[in-house]
Amino acid sequence: MADDDTAGDPGDPAAGRRPRNGSGRVRRWLRRAGNQGSRVLLLAAVVAMFGMGVGYALGFPLRYVDYEASSAISLDQASLAGTVDVEAALVAEGDLGPGWVPGDEALGVFGVLGAPVCGTEIDTPTPLSAKEVAVWADDTNSARIISQALRVTRWSDAEQYIEEVADELEECDTFYRTDAGQRTRVTSREIDRDPPVTDHVGRRFQSPTGVQDWSMMVVGDVIIAIQYLAPTPSPDGFLGEVERSVLERVAPAEFAPGGVDPAEREGTDEADPDAQDGAGSGSEPTAGSGDSPTGAADETGGN
Repeated sequence: MADDDTAGDPGDPAAGRRPRNGSGRVRRWLRRAGNQGSRVLLLAAVVAMFGMGVGYALGFPLRYVDYEASSAISLDQASLAGTVDVEAALVAEGDLGPGWVPGDEALGVFGVLGAPVCGTEIDTPTPLSAKEVAVWADDTNSARIISQALRVTRWSDAEQYIEEVADELEECDTFYRTDAGQRTRVTSREIDRDPPVTDHVGRRFQSPTGVQDWSMMVVGDVIIAIQYLAPTPSPDGFLGEVERSVLERVAPAEFAPGGVDPAEREGTDEADPDAQDGAGSGSEPTAGSGDSPTGAADETGGN
């Protein structure tokens, strides 16, 4: 029988196979690529859903947090540097209510500006002026106010000083003082109020012998410190009103009505010809007309 050239050798592994088809290999590659692509897309979807779930879980409690907007004003310290009168930054008699009179200037050495914070020394910035001091006394409740103001070399140094004081207070809720050999425990806590400016720090130091409510703030390159000392805490809102009275003088654009320093406003009112004409008109002012010239003092003294 004649050999069939087309027959395969049974011992040949290739015998009986279909000829290889290049298009089949392409289809198989595409199928594998499709499967891999699907797995990648599925993995990406799982990761995305997990991330969304975690974000929602973390964000869920935050929706119930009551964020209160602060009314503190962020001053342009660079533009205010060199413009603040250091003496004007002290608490004046007109900033206080009735009963306050000049006190013993010797008490100024016990002011908070430059003093240790919770027993820790904090370097005061290099001064460009003498440390101005004013002391006021109200003997009806044995209260004293120590007011200090100091100009330093750079406004950024003043800000840093306030930050360092605040950082030290964060770690301090109790410390001890030693006076005449007597060791006294002092508690430190925040006063619940909104500060007038952002570069501000304040605390209440309380001991068996009395209370010190104090604050420090920066206006330009001047550090301003106000300290209230008495057997009991300061009246609600008292420190804030005193601070704002001072700020009206040293940062009138932000705090004074009409952006005018109260001293300049009073001088303008006296020279106002319309006011003089009105005074000479012969008409009697009514009880409800105009602003009381002592209104600011009455307002601050209401607390």
